[in-house]
Amino acid sequence: MGFILNRFDKLMELKRNRSINEQFKLTAIIVHDPNDDDLKVHIRDHFLEFAAITGENFLFITFIQPPKEYADAISRGEYKYAKLLVSDSTQLSDTDKTINPLIREFYNLPEYGSYWVIAKKLSDNEVFKVPITSGSLPYQILDLTSYCNCPQDFEGLIQKLKGESIIIKEMIGDSLLKLVSLISPSSTQDKCRLYAYSQCETAKKTIYEEKQKLLAVLKQSSDDEDLADKVFELYKVIENVHMNVLNEGQHTSNYVQCENYRLLAVKSQKFWNTYSRLSQFIENASRDELDYSAFILYLGKIVETELNLSVCQMLRQSMGIDMPDFYNRYCYKADKTVIPTENKDVPLNKYIKSEDGKKQLKGVPLGDLLHAYKTAVGEEYSSDRNWYIFKPDNLKEISEEFLPLWANIAKKRNDAAHSRSVNVDAFENTKELFKEFLKEYISELYQIKEKLRPGNKHS
Repeated sequence: MGFILNRFDKLMELKRNRSINEQFKLTAIIVHDPNDDDLKVHIRDHFLEFAAITGENFLFITFIQPPKEYADAISRGEYKYAKLLVSDSTQLSDTDKTINPLIREFYNLPEYGSYWVIAKKLSDNEVFKVPITSGSLPYQILDLTSYCNCPQDFEGLIQKLKGESIIIKEMIGDSLLKLVSLISPSSTQDKCRLYAYSQCETAKKTIYEEKQKLLAVLKQSSDDEDLADKVFELYKVIENVHMNVLNEGQHTSNYVQCENYRLLAVKSQKFWNTYSRLSQFIENASRDELDYSAFILYLGKIVETELNLSVCQMLRQSMGIDMPDFYNRYCYKADKTVIPTENKDVPLNKYIKSEDGKKQLKGVPLGDLLHAYKTAVGEEYSSDRNWYIFKPDNLKEISEEFLPLWANIAKKRNDAAHSRSVNVDAFENTKELFKEFLKEYISELYQIKEKLRPGNKHS
C-alpha cells in the first residue's frame, strides 16, 4: 500500500497509529534527494503500480506530490491500495524545501542522496537506511513485498538491500514533530504561523511541554556531539515558534553579551546568543540532576570557531595557501595540505559540500588543531621527517600561556562529547576557562583574523 504525505505531522500521526503498526509487516519511507529528478519522475509515474504490488502487508510512504487530477482520484478512493494524506490536495506544499530537511534531521540521514527508511513498525526507534535510485526501486519493492508476504529472515533482507541500522533519538524527534504541527507547511523558521492550533494558550502549553522534554534530554547521557546539536536545534525551533508566532516577533528571553562580544565572528556570536538564552532557561532547574554536556559543547564550539578563523588560517597560509583569497575557503590548488603530527595527519584544506553543491572548508577539531600548531612551531615532533613549513615567515607564535588553556578546553569538550554525564562542577570550570579565553586571548586571535581576512566577508 502506498501513502502520499505533504505534512510532517502526518507522519507523527501514522507513527502513533496502533492499527498502522499492527497491520503492516514492514513500513518504508522514501526520503528522496530533491535533485534526484529521475527518482521523482519514476515514483510520480508509477506510484499506483507500486501501491498495487505492495498490497496489504507492506506500506511505503512518499512525499513526492502527484498532479492534481491524479491526487483527486486517489482522494475519492478510486484506488484500493493508494491513499493521499495531505493538508489540501489543491494546494500542495513544496515538500522538497519544507519537509525533506526535517525528515533527514529526524532520521539522521546524510544531506544528499535518496534513501529508503525501513522499519518493522513505523513506531520503532531502530530503523534501517537503504540507498535508492530509480533503477533499484522496482527490484527493492519486489524484495520488500516478498518478505512481507512471508516474513522470515529480516536480517538477511536488510543485508541483501545493503542497509545500515540507525537509531532515532525519539524524545527529540517527537518534539520536533509536535512543534512542526504548530507551523504552516509553507512557513520558514523566520516566518512562522500557527496552523494546527487556533488558540494561543494551547500553543503556549505545547511549547512549555516541549521545553520540559528538552530538560529531560539534557539529563540523559550525551555520548556524542550529534545529540547535543539536535538538542540545540530543537531549542531554536521552540524559540522561533514562541518569538514569531505568540509574541509577534518580540523576543521571549534576552541574551547577555559576553566580554569582548564584538571581537567574536558572526557565527560565534550566534552560538553565544543561543547558549545565553538556553543557560538562562535552565537556571531554575535542579542543578544536581542536569547533564551539562550540551552547554560545554556549545562553549567549545565558540572557541573552536575562533581558532579555526585565526590560527588555522595562519597555518594554512604558512603551508602556501594564499590569503586573503582563500581565507576560510577551500583552495582547489592545494587539495592535500596536511600537518603530519605525532598523533595523526591533520588536514587543513578539507571540504564539505554546502546545500548549493559548493565546496566549503571543513573546520579542524580543537585537539587536532592544537597538535598541528605545536608541530608547526616546533614544540612537537612531526611523524614525517621530511615535512617542513613552506612559508615560515607567515607563522606567528601565539602566547605560550594560552596553550594549556586551549588544551584544557579541548579536553572538557571531548569529555562532554563522549562521557556519560558532565556535572555542574565541570560546567562551572569550563565557564571559568571560557571567561579567561575571552578576557585574555580573544584580542590576539582577532588581530590574526584581521590580518588575514578580506574584511568581514568570510567571518
